[in-house]
Amino acid sequence: MNVKSLHRPSRRLAGAIAAMALCWPLIAAADCTLRKPRAAEIDFNARALAALMAALPPAPSGVQLPDGKPHDFRKVPDIYEVLCDISKEGEFSVTAKRSYLRKHTEAEVKHWDTQYMALQTQIGVLRKLPADKVAQEQALRQQSNAAWQAGRDAEKGGDKATAQAREAEYRALRIQADAIQKAHEASAKPQLDALNRRRTAIDMTDQRVEVVLAMNLQRLPTASDRSVIGSQGAASPGKSAGLKVNNVVWSVIGTDGSLRQALAGAIDTARLQALVGKPLPSVADSEAFASRAVPVAVADLPAASSGAAPTAQAQAAAAPPQSPGAAPMPVPASPIAATEQPTAVPIHNLPDTARKAVDTVNQLRGLFGR
Repeated sequence: MNVKSLHRPSRRLAGAIAAMALCWPLIAAADCTLRKPRAAEIDFNARALAALMAALPPAPSGVQLPDGKPHDFRKVPDIYEVLCDISKEGEFSVTAKRSYLRKHTEAEVKHWDTQYMALQTQIGVLRKLPADKVAQEQALRQQSNAAWQAGRDAEKGGDKATAQAREAEYRALRIQADAIQKAHEASAKPQLDALNRRRTAIDMTDQRVEVVLAMNLQRLPTASDRSVIGSQGAASPGKSAGLKVNNVVWSVIGTDGSLRQALAGAIDTARLQALVGKPLPSVADSEAFASRAVPVAVADLPAASSGAAPTAQAQAAAAPPQSPGAAPMPVPASPIAATEQPTAVPIHNLPDTARKAVDTVNQLRGLFGR
């Protein structure tokens, strides 16, 4: 097994969640007669998507955009949600996303390797039974061994009652000895779990961050250790009903570090907040705003670090860690796959394309908890 693969967070959970969540929308779509978007909906969607795309930070120097091609503001975007004949006007949300990838420098690789090994050492220290507990356990096991031998001797001598009593004593002492280790593991479990989450979140090769902007969500998301969340406006059960901006949400997702912090700081939150309750800017205005965007700089080492990374020995000698503040959650499913150069066929063209639209909506639902 590649050693580096051990340091990369597992992405299987995200795929499993997306597959499970797909079932509900398909059932709903089975009773849905699809309709084409109305002219006002097409215009609102184009303006909304342009405004969100313009607010996505451009790639900083040395950062790649795995999604590839830039957004084409002049192309009328499709609405990637299911619109039924009974759907109200504007019953859809709008989402834009961009993925960012930055390879670690040699110094960062060393930094994160040190952090990884330090966490491994802390985990080993926490798992180890304290000396006083070791002595207590050993004493109980010696007593249990003596009881077992006494029982065998009594059995050989024909004293059945004594043999049974010693056998019961032996079992009770063994249970007490085993309970010491179990109690220690139970008491250390919260800290061990937190350290393991931090350890498995470390990626030895690169930083990966995704910025997601959304408009008119039915339920506003909450922040986690793996995401920086902001929002303006109230939850909108009717999504974009009335073709108004009811809420705007921004989310920067990825392990905490210099790239995530830089991108979170690059989002023009004031501009996003100003969209709520106001007429959307024209597509041309949003395109012009995007053309003036200036990439931010990304520090070589995580902004949370100060000086050299602590050694494994230094961390192991420290007091048992408290609940860490950077325990990552499973990577959420990617929300929308069609915000930059969409390739899916619009849902109103062919009956079976509804499945693609449902998949898009469902990924968004998985990310924002809708």
